Amino acid sequence: MKESGKNHLFGQAVVVWLGLLVFAVINGYFRVNFLEPQVGSEVAHFVSTTTLCGAVFLATLLFIGNQRLTPAPRDLFGIGLLWSTSTVLFETILGLAAGRRSATDLFADYDLLRGRLFVFVLVAEVAAPPLVGWFRDRVERGPKGTIRSSAR
Repeated sequence: MKESGKNHLFGQAVVVWLGLLVFAVINGYFRVNFLEPQVGSEVAHFVSTTTLCGAVFLATLLFIGNQRLTPAPRDLFGIGLLWSTSTVLFETILGLAAGRRSATDLFADYDLLRGRLFVFVLVAEVAAPPLVGWFRDRVERGPKGTIRSSAR
């Protein structure tokens, strides 16, 4: 892919991440204000994390599916790293800047041993672009590895 094409692809990836950020904020609001009072913190975190991971895969499917050509695996992995790094930076900067949470509290959300599942969101962000790209490539090539005539 040409450099200008990569810049455009990564620019689009930032827009997708910003959309996921908006969804994550709404998801968190819904979790705290509606789910937790009904089902408790642990179940609410599970539902919220699962929902956000599903949104990451759905957004990735729409994003990669609407590209003219399937991006290279290296670019797809780069998009995943961009998304997960942006998420960690956003969570850390916002959490510390707002002064509501300490660094210890922030990183506690990534502790699986304490039942925190947010690390799965980061895994979904890294894994979704390469997985969706791989899947799209297989669909375009068909069962015997030949490119279908309907491929973009």
